[in-house]
Amino acid sequence: MWTIFSVIGALTISACCSISEAVFYSYPRNTAEHLASKGAWGSRFMLDIKNNMEHYIASVLIVNTLANTFAVSMATRLAAQHLSPTQQMILPWVMTVFILLFGEIVPKTVGVKQNRVLGPFVALVFFYLTKILNFTGLIWLSVRLTSRLTGEKNQEYTRDDIISLAELSKDDGIIDPQQAEIVKNAVNLKSVSARSIMTPRQVAFTLNGNASIKESLEINNQWPFSRIPIYLEKEDEWVGLILRREVFNALLEGKGDQALRKFMRPLKMIPDSMSVASLLQKLLNQRTHIMGVVDEYGSMAGIATLEDVLETLLGSEIIDEFDEAVDLQEEARKRSIALAAIKLNSRE
Repeated sequence: MWTIFSVIGALTISACCSISEAVFYSYPRNTAEHLASKGAWGSRFMLDIKNNMEHYIASVLIVNTLANTFAVSMATRLAAQHLSPTQQMILPWVMTVFILLFGEIVPKTVGVKQNRVLGPFVALVFFYLTKILNFTGLIWLSVRLTSRLTGEKNQEYTRDDIISLAELSKDDGIIDPQQAEIVKNAVNLKSVSARSIMTPRQVAFTLNGNASIKESLEINNQWPFSRIPIYLEKEDEWVGLILRREVFNALLEGKGDQALRKFMRPLKMIPDSMSVASLLQKLLNQRTHIMGVVDEYGSMAGIATLEDVLETLLGSEIIDEFDEAVDLQEEARKRSIALAAIKLNSRE
């Protein structure tokens, strides 16, 4: 009778090892860090496991292998005593099904689905069990062999992994669709160029720096932007920018006859090939909201703003009650085609 109980006990240990392995792999690291910072019971053990996965997985596999080997040996002994030769031939297949079903498939499914509940308990057990097994040298040997074979210590997550995780979280209702979209856009910022988000030069709102404040307002009294590029000789050669607030304050102080260039501030330039991620970092580092964009020949191509970056991140345009929903990139192309047609006709 004790042989039967030995087999059942060994299979139970094997099932517990499979549960633990599934829990260790599926338990979120950020959850372990968050709970450990709050001092939740068992969380520090789980965090230690997430930081030393190779050691603990080796410990689980050692115990699991010993349990399965013991179960098979006890079952073989039981078969030799009580089963006929035909039944002894069937026994290995029966044991394989039992180990596969009750020692692997079912326990691992339970471990994945109940990792938050079971995590602290199995982490506590294997935290101390691994300390004991460390004295055998088996864990050290296993980790060294694994490191030699794989050649890498930690798994690196790719951009596609993060996007897939965002999609799965959205499907599971953990985050809403807009949050998932922001995550996907954020990881793709490096692959988007400044040219693709900028306001093209042909449709940008600019002012003549040689004109006075009053003259500029007579030409156009609606200044829709707080930061406006200015030019001196040619409209496609911007030399700086002005702040609408400063100009209007000067007008209230009776300085309406002064030229706009008196209020000019430098306009930083970036190449149109710069990624949006680098553009965002540059805007933050230099504490500015707007930058000029130049093409590969050094000619002015347009302007890129912090708002453009935010629109790229959100995946939608930021439009207030005074904005018109116009595709500025398309509008610039139309104007360029029209201008080229006019020049062609004038030559003919």
